[in-house]
Amino acid sequence: MSLPPHITALLDTRFSIERELGRGGMSTVYLANDRKLGRKVALKVLRADIAVEPERFAQEIYVTAQLQHPHILPLLDADEIDGRAYYVMPYVEGESLRDRMKREGRLPLLVAVRLAREVAGALAHAHTRDVVHRDIKPENILVSAGHALVADFGIARMRMSAADSDSANNSLTQPGLAIGTPAYMSPEQSLGDAVDGRTDIFALGCVLYEMIAGRLPFVGSGAMGMLSAKMSGQFASLADVRDDVPEALEALLRRLVARDPDQRPARAADVVAELEAALQGTTMTPLPRAVELPPNAVAVLAFASISPDAEDEYLAEGMSEAIMHALAKVPGLRVIARTSAFAFKGSDKDAREIAARLKVRHLVEGSVRRAGQRLRVTAKLIDGESSLELWSERFDRQIDDVFAVEDELAGAVAAQLRTVVAAHGGERLATRQPQAAPTFSVEAYEQYLKGRYWWGQRTAVGMQRSVEHLQDALRIDSKFTLAYAALAETFATMGLYGMAAPHEVAPLARDAANRALAIDPRSAGALCARACVRAFFEWEWEEAEKDFRAAIDADPQYPTAYQWFASTVLVPHGRFAEAQQLLARAHDLDPLSLSLTVSRSAAAYYARDRKGAEGFAREALHQDANFSMGHFFLGIALELSGAHAEAAHALSRAVSLADSTEALAALGVVQVALGDAAAVDATRAELERRGRLQYLSPVLLAQIAARSGDEQSALWYLERATEFRSADLMWVGVRPVFESLRAHPTYRRILSELRLPLPATS
Repeated sequence: MSLPPHITALLDTRFSIERELGRGGMSTVYLANDRKLGRKVALKVLRADIAVEPERFAQEIYVTAQLQHPHILPLLDADEIDGRAYYVMPYVEGESLRDRMKREGRLPLLVAVRLAREVAGALAHAHTRDVVHRDIKPENILVSAGHALVADFGIARMRMSAADSDSANNSLTQPGLAIGTPAYMSPEQSLGDAVDGRTDIFALGCVLYEMIAGRLPFVGSGAMGMLSAKMSGQFASLADVRDDVPEALEALLRRLVARDPDQRPARAADVVAELEAALQGTTMTPLPRAVELPPNAVAVLAFASISPDAEDEYLAEGMSEAIMHALAKVPGLRVIARTSAFAFKGSDKDAREIAARLKVRHLVEGSVRRAGQRLRVTAKLIDGESSLELWSERFDRQIDDVFAVEDELAGAVAAQLRTVVAAHGGERLATRQPQAAPTFSVEAYEQYLKGRYWWGQRTAVGMQRSVEHLQDALRIDSKFTLAYAALAETFATMGLYGMAAPHEVAPLARDAANRALAIDPRSAGALCARACVRAFFEWEWEEAEKDFRAAIDADPQYPTAYQWFASTVLVPHGRFAEAQQLLARAHDLDPLSLSLTVSRSAAAYYARDRKGAEGFAREALHQDANFSMGHFFLGIALELSGAHAEAAHALSRAVSLADSTEALAALGVVQVALGDAAAVDATRAELERRGRLQYLSPVLLAQIAARSGDEQSALWYLERATEFRSADLMWVGVRPVFESLRAHPTYRRILSELRLPLPATS
């Protein structure tokens, strides 16, 4: 391919040209490889073979740079080479709307309306920034993954202030000269009169008509013949072409292409709403509404490990989590928590679906490759509404520079989001300063990352491996705050979920938390772990609440603090409304967390809210039909409602999926209600057998005894649980199965010893 000299010069700098994509009036577009960032881009370069005004191309660059919208093709970069300007756009896998219509002819009605709605949304964004496109046509609408992208603002008009009315840029767009494509130009634009956003609305109407009918509404011989047809206002009804067009859509189209601008919708934003309303009440499938994605919400997805050694997966996850934590400290950003953000690891879902599920506008994704002591990290910032890549960067460093890479990445992503957050709610992003490395030792940091990786598996084996790696990290660096906090959380998790005897792990959790807090008094993880221990093991409820509130103050985006505060302090004290509020806040930060969803079910269950308990449990199972705890909480909710057969089925499923002792005990309670004495005896015997082999909370056997009417045995087991300081004892005052014990002096003494409220006895 023979290239102009100024394009050849680009080859020697940053880009390698693959092929020419097309030529316009003043520019040529090339498919190029961006050597710096390792990605394909579209390179639009001012043509050298014809006489063009550089000012007009400069205006196109300026105008495009002002627009950031999911349905507008963005400008990524701009510069010049040998005096010739160029700018860089994403390379969009897809085709123009013109190419699609050439291939398919008329488009399905819903497809046509959806594309028109997306173009109208893009125009509404441009118009609010005083930009009129003036050349809306199928050639300037790209279709990628079924969605529209408006391109080519080459003849766009930007309204200037009075002070700028004589500027060079404004002189390019003076009335009196008809610039555009005649077939789609409004009458006022064809006549060279002054135009506003309504001229784009007219062009959009022509495009929508063409998508539906397969031909333009106004035809004539040459530009003057087309203008004459537009001035007549006459065109064939869509009903003459196809029989699936609602009358409301036909009426809207006539307004869009009205001769008089005052008869058209005043704003492109109104067109978006009217296109949706035009299909309401018809027998057609309703037009799907766009998901509202908060501009200041971001999710850092699990980075992919592409290292030769599969054991390096912890490094990729650690990189993601480090960026996540750094962004969570930036004012104005809402950062989705690890559980939900990592839920799509290995998924083939596209960015739009992931963003919609997480309710975020932006996604950070990337990969990590380690080869010996070399580390390569690639990261991208993706727009969740358009799937377009907004920014990307690659870092090649020594493994010793891992902390610097994490900080650089977090700073770069924050910088890219700066204008977005500033425009949304007026909040400003703090200027980031380089962060101090969390430890002097890369080896200690690697052990820490491995510990967090195994903690995230939420299994008994994973917890043990987490402890081992975190203790190794602390042997290397005894001042490593993050490792102490992580160790405290791991021990607290083991005690809270019955993976180990509380009297064995709670003191270890408390000690690790205190060591972390001695170094950093605002360590949210350490505060959260210590609060949890103070609640379920020490029964120091007021101190636990203070620690939880301090943890939330230190890190308002840490969902575990809200979840554990609600579950271990508020629910045991019957503060159910407060608990659900905190759990809802945690859910906003971690919307796909199954653990959080069943915590909401548990809070509803203890509050005797049968429908709420069942609803949250079913919500978890809708997300994962094999989630054992979902079946467990569904089972106990059904038991509370008296649906014992269904409850037994759900609890049996929970036992079969995870061999859960908690579910087995709940099944024993339901078996009592069903009158199956043999099954009850077998369940009780199995629980006792397990208790001889490993830690088993006596509260589980107390539940079966209480439901069987054996008060003495139930109270004996509860007293044993008090001696063990069993974690699930904290809910003894609100657990429905113990209602028959409310008036018993021993039961009330136990509650007093736990410093929990005494229930009414009437």
